[in-house]
Amino acid sequence: MRIDRRLLIKGAVLGTGALAFPAFAQMACARGFTHNVASGEPGHYKVVLWTRYVPAAGSSGRLRWEVATSPDFARRVAEGEALATPERDFCVKPVAEGLAPGAWYYYRFLDESGRSSPVGRTRTLPNGSVGRFSIAVFSCSNLPFGHFNAYPHAAARQDIPGAQAYDPGHGAGALGV
Repeated sequence: MRIDRRLLIKGAVLGTGALAFPAFAQMACARGFTHNVASGEPGHYKVVLWTRYVPAAGSSGRLRWEVATSPDFARRVAEGEALATPERDFCVKPVAEGLAPGAWYYYRFLDESGRSSPVGRTRTLPNGSVGRFSIAVFSCSNLPFGHFNAYPHAAARQDIPGAQAYDPGHGAGALGV
């Protein structure tokens, strides 16, 4: 049997594509909060919040975000709106401002029907000198092509701002910062 080089390359490309297709199809059809939450770029009085929300057909993708001092959101200290659009791959990155330096906060996103994203926990930078500073840095990932075990390791640490989601029923989530 003679193996043609072009046929072999085509087969390899198609085979690799076929392996990725089920995960790609699942992600392409997902609706709602598809990627958890994250925070980053902390300042003394602000922090960037992040989530990805794919609206159902006919919905606008308008989200409300809230920042509070406790996980029950009894005392909200910042809130606003963001719009998840296909031009930005349905990702939103609002900046929560007017926060206190060096404080821990809880945040979440709510869709038009009131469904909530997972609750995240973040921290602003302290003023003045600090004895220790911890941060986790992640790049974008290609979830269908592997496990990203660095996320749960960072999420399990209590000293990394923005690296964990607060979910009393399920523990910390695996997030990028």
